[in-house]
Amino acid sequence: MLGFALSACETLTKATENIASAEGYGLVMTSLFSSLNAVEEVNQLNGTRPSGSIGIVNEAVVLTYTDSLLNDGNGITYILNFGSLNSQAPMGIQCGDGIYRAGKIRVNISGDWADPSTQFSMTLDSFNTGDGTRMKQVNGTIEGHRKSSKSWEIDFTDLKINSNNSSTAQELSGICEVVTTVGDQTIGLLDNIQDVFGSGNGKLQSGESYDWSIDQNIPLTKRMEKGCAETFVKGVVKLVNSNEANLQVDFDPFENQACDKVAKALLGRREFIFTIE
Repeated sequence: MLGFALSACETLTKATENIASAEGYGLVMTSLFSSLNAVEEVNQLNGTRPSGSIGIVNEAVVLTYTDSLLNDGNGITYILNFGSLNSQAPMGIQCGDGIYRAGKIRVNISGDWADPSTQFSMTLDSFNTGDGTRMKQVNGTIEGHRKSSKSWEIDFTDLKINSNNSSTAQELSGICEVVTTVGDQTIGLLDNIQDVFGSGNGKLQSGESYDWSIDQNIPLTKRMEKGCAETFVKGVVKLVNSNEANLQVDFDPFENQACDKVAKALLGRREFIFTIE
């Protein structure tokens, strides 16, 4: 009886660790794309600034070009400033996609954003994202390049995310391809749909490490609209923990592509429904 109890306890502990990996991956990946989407929208402007909202980047966001010339040989450099993180809700600026953001993103692109040869880099400076009440701080550098008029590749190796005022960060590294499947002919990302492919590794606050890879046949899908842009509406990701447990994360557990934060972790025959923070 004691042996059975110990075995059951060990199984429960491993299941808890595995679900933590699923929750951690969902948290970090959605936080990463909150920064990427804002930057991609401004990159499309190629050094200009419309008088009104672009879409995600509305009038409340300060866009400062330190170099806005395409023909000077050193690309375009700018800073997106979402303001300071407030101590009380709303803790940041509500952007056009409904997501609250605070802090700064510093960006350099080597040339015309429509050119497949264009390189880019972005540095997150105490950047925060969330629903205005619960915010996650994201720090790190992201690099990449355009692949076509509809796609770009990103490479991140030092991404760190702190949530709930935790002093211990979660980490994520990897390479992703972002493909716009709807809306690539217009400036601004609102109403666009994107598919995300990629793989890499991560580390939880506990120190637990894992590898991740997005299912090529069911990529992460994001709809850029209020109430929907904070997470992915579809997609399956395989996680392999340091204890070699195979886990699947399904961002569309009810097969309805709903604009919610509900996902499912599948471990063997066991299913766990959870909400992405």
